[in-house]
Amino acid sequence: TAKSLDCCKKPGFCGAPEKRTCLVIRGCINHFPNLGAAFRPGIWPSLTIMRSSLSRVISSWHYRCHNPNFDCYKLHPGELRTWKQHLDGVAVTPRNRSFDEFLDMPEYHNIITRMFSRDVLAYGQATSKTNPALVGVHLSRNDLVRAAGTLRAFEWVGIMELMGTSLLLLSSKLGVPLVRSDFFRQRSSHTPAYLDFADGLLRPGWARSGPLKARVERILAANAFDARLWTAARASQCAALARLGLSDHPVVLRDLELSSEFEPCGTEIDFSVDPYAISDQP
Repeated sequence: TAKSLDCCKKPGFCGAPEKRTCLVIRGCINHFPNLGAAFRPGIWPSLTIMRSSLSRVISSWHYRCHNPNFDCYKLHPGELRTWKQHLDGVAVTPRNRSFDEFLDMPEYHNIITRMFSRDVLAYGQATSKTNPALVGVHLSRNDLVRAAGTLRAFEWVGIMELMGTSLLLLSSKLGVPLVRSDFFRQRSSHTPAYLDFADGLLRPGWARSGPLKARVERILAANAFDARLWTAARASQCAALARLGLSDHPVVLRDLELSSEFEPCGTEIDFSVDPYAISDQP
């Protein structure tokens, strides 16, 4: 029955292809934002989680479907390898793209801005000569403004790299106490190839130099809109911690220790400033 396949009642991998969705969730399913359902009046508050552009791009490069060398979303049919070709054992005819070439393919970047501004599949709205039905790869400043407005509408915006801090704020908002097991990772998410590639890129900014620094700058430039949204979400998180007197909570300090890429919140926060107030002018 549908209830027996509800992954919120019997935890497991959620996904429409697996016919295991969560019946109480009315928003994003897989990579479809479905913002109309998420913000429909009279339903439960909406939540979302942000991820830094740097770690997301590194992950995308090493994960099937999220880079041009494994084109599950058929952004370039006939040109790049698809999921079906992989399952059928079809040899890869086109040459693999390099990471630098990947950074020059805008359809794979600023996906949070695309999803939250246009309510579309993360990669499925890309312009391609081989598939003219896909449109919307080039985003404008107006898309950034709309995406920021969407983020503002969420009741809670978590940050993946600072998940302990995010859970602390969610616990405070919901009035639900946390237990130690809430902070345990459920799976190891990185392969040795990922760790080797990411070594140095995820160091604090002051520890990067030369080619590493240049590569990080290219990644962030390719995802400038998403990086701006992450900064806004972090500023909102810092303001919430300050309001609740949680800035020096052990969970927050532990997060910063584990995620050395990020700086602590500043001591002076102007609560009158809306972090999501992004001008539509350059």
